Amino acid sequence: MLVSHATSARVTFSATLLGLHSAVQSASPFATILKTASDPSHSTWAICSVFCRSKKLESRHTKLAKALASSKRKKKKRDEEEHAQAQRQPLLLDEIREDEVRLFENEVDQTSLERLRIRYEEDERHFNWQALASRVTWLIALISMTVLALMFFPRMPDYNVCNREFEWESILHSIMGLEPKVEYQVLVSVINENRFGFVLESGRADIYHNTTLVGKWELDKPWKAQAGAISDVIAGINITPGFAGGIALWKDFSKNELIFRINATISGSITWGRYKIYRISSSTPDVEFLVGAEYDRSLCRCTEYLTPS
Repeated sequence: MLVSHATSARVTFSATLLGLHSAVQSASPFATILKTASDPSHSTWAICSVFCRSKKLESRHTKLAKALASSKRKKKKRDEEEHAQAQRQPLLLDEIREDEVRLFENEVDQTSLERLRIRYEEDERHFNWQALASRVTWLIALISMTVLALMFFPRMPDYNVCNREFEWESILHSIMGLEPKVEYQVLVSVINENRFGFVLESGRADIYHNTTLVGKWELDKPWKAQAGAISDVIAGINITPGFAGGIALWKDFSKNELIFRINATISGSITWGRYKIYRISSSTPDVEFLVGAEYDRSLCRCTEYLTPS
């Protein structure tokens, strides 16, 4: 009874091993291990063959695939590092600048400052002839322009009336007639202090006595005054005061109180040779002229004011 049970168990175990062997014979190295368990005589050789097959060399395609994957991983990692470094670049530049400034501050010690001060002092002691020449040239040019402007600045000519007392008396006697109308000549000396010539092109004067128009003067032709010279001109004045006005003129003259008010306008041009370079116009409103008074006669040829004896 016991022998039959043992035989049955052995048969069952053998069948189980055969089933497992047929299931995993071609799929796994563990099949060899199970086979070895059923055949103890070849156990050492079987185990060695299993581990040798597990260490079989990889194919070239597999190696290339692994190398390509590794290269992609390295490239991706390198790109990520470059991107991170590019984002950190401004911060790194700021840090580098701060480090440079700090390094420069540390290097500029007291000795360097002293050497720099000595160099500046030497530069100040060194006389710059070129700068001096430039300044002197500008100063001379400024002074020259100022002097030339003052010399050539246009000025209105000055004049003196050169008639004498007995001439005025003779003129005023002539207007005592029934129809007082006289044209008499007034001698005028004109000085032109300009560096250029002056041409009087037009002129007009109205003569008043006590708000009454008693005479007039008008330039009949152009008159030229030479540069820096005194020129004489005779102005013809027309006096038409009327009978009552003539008597009033004589009474005031006899009292030495005859005053003419003159409103004059003149215009002319400053000339350089034949060319007119600047035009001048002037007016003299309400100029009072005391007939018979001793005015300045420095421009007249006869500087003495002669009276009848």
